[in-house]
Amino acid sequence: MTGVLLRDELAGLIKTWSSVPLSLEDDTSLIGSGVLDSLALFNLILWIEQKTGRSIEPTSVNPVAEWDSITRILQYVQDSTVIEQPRAAVPSSAAASSEHQAPQREYRVVRYTPDHKHAVAELQTGLWSKNPGRNLQYLEWKYEHNPYATEGRIYLAFDNDALVGMRGFYGSRWEGGVPARQVPVLVADDLILGEHHRNRGLVTQIMQAAFEDLRDSSARFVLSLSGGTLTVLNSLAMGWKSVGRARPLNRRSVRFVPGRVQRLFRKERFSFARFDRAVGKTEPRPDAMARLIQRIGHDGRWRHVRDRSYFDWRFRNPFREYRFLYAGDAELDGYLVLKSEKRGHTVSIVDLEAINGHVRAGLLKAAVTAGAFRDLGIWTCSADAQMLEQLAALKFRAQDSTPAALGQPFLIRPIDLGPESEWRLDDGRERLEAGNWDIRMLYSMAG
Repeated sequence: MTGVLLRDELAGLIKTWSSVPLSLEDDTSLIGSGVLDSLALFNLILWIEQKTGRSIEPTSVNPVAEWDSITRILQYVQDSTVIEQPRAAVPSSAAASSEHQAPQREYRVVRYTPDHKHAVAELQTGLWSKNPGRNLQYLEWKYEHNPYATEGRIYLAFDNDALVGMRGFYGSRWEGGVPARQVPVLVADDLILGEHHRNRGLVTQIMQAAFEDLRDSSARFVLSLSGGTLTVLNSLAMGWKSVGRARPLNRRSVRFVPGRVQRLFRKERFSFARFDRAVGKTEPRPDAMARLIQRIGHDGRWRHVRDRSYFDWRFRNPFREYRFLYAGDAELDGYLVLKSEKRGHTVSIVDLEAINGHVRAGLLKAAVTAGAFRDLGIWTCSADAQMLEQLAALKFRAQDSTPAALGQPFLIRPIDLGPESEWRLDDGRERLEAGNWDIRMLYSMAG
């Protein structure tokens, strides 16, 4: 395809992807300006992949630098082309979105107050649960009962008097360096838009208002630990950067037994029934767990603070069930935490600590043996070589060899985007280097 035809095709698609009226020139800012939102970015990736014959890993691209205009996108395609692909029609997702384009609206973005609580619970039936009452419990647990609740904020988007969008930032506290230094950090989560308000640049509008308001926050950085694909794309376009991937491993167990026994076995796999029979319904021991963390010490990597107040709060999540394995007596030598969604299908190891590799291996083996879980997963982004060997011996495997098997990316962004020095840790280490972080599933709402 000639350059002119390729340019005209791209320009035509951009006009269908964006609901923002614009005079489109070759150097018009598309991403830095927020003209293209997350769905449009997703469509753009599909188009670039089709033209270049290459799969794109979103975190390997700087959208603002490389895709911010028609000129830059075409240059990226030219530099990346492996083989010319047959000309295709508008990607199906883009075509579908263009059919539902609506006139640009004026939205009002405000900071959450308790007066909005019931409206938020109703809106979040599209993300949390279908039960507004349970959503109220979760909202209160996460943003009010959180030991760092005073640091969190929620931003709401209104269309006239109707609540149509939300982005939450819940409080957390992290520590890093030698000696360890604790700092407040906000975690971005709970993004939802009403069905008829998507693909209109509303996510960008909410986030721009949020970062403007957060300038008076005690936190300097915001993390994203459990964002979906579209959320990640939108975040990258707004200056977030990746600090690593989850790197999940799973152990899948399939047993074939006849008739009624098979049905009963399958039913138990949705819960901790077998584990509870083997071990008992274990409870959290926040004091002992926090003392173990102190006893083991800290290697300087950035990690979430795990003290008594954090543990006591963390395991009260109303959407989760937890079970615990312990090594030792009053003073623990190790612990392992298992999580399942209530009435869920899978179980995850969300946190694991031990004084040495022998104790850790025993806890892992006990979890596998006692639960006989159909699907047991763990994030290994911060696991050392010995732990990876222990997991491999227990038949934990990556799902496949595709880039998606690396799991979700963890993103970070300064509240005020500044010079490159803003991306360095206080001791001079690179903040974007995955090896400088110790991230477990427990730190995110995936756990």
